[in-house]
Amino acid sequence: ITSGTCSTGATRTFTWNSSINAQSYTICVVRAGDQPSTTSNAFTTTVNSKSLSNVTCSFIGFYVRANCSATESSSWAGPYYF
Repeated sequence: ITSGTCSTGATRTFTWNSSINAQSYTICVVRAGDQPSTTSNAFTTTVNSKSLSNVTCSFIGFYVRANCSATESSSWAGPYYF
């Protein structure tokens, strides 16, 4: 689920469900054709939602993954388009 508007300076909120008891989650916002990355446009949170400011209209979707420990993560889920 994504909320917010597509405009300069806008805040968008991303929310997802998880059946895994994760230590944290990584969300990666992407442009068309992009693959998820942990180094570019990626954000970590300990809850199942994340609000981001200044998400421009060029970003069209997001991926999310569960971080089960410091060395183990799930596969990326997505893309989820908004």
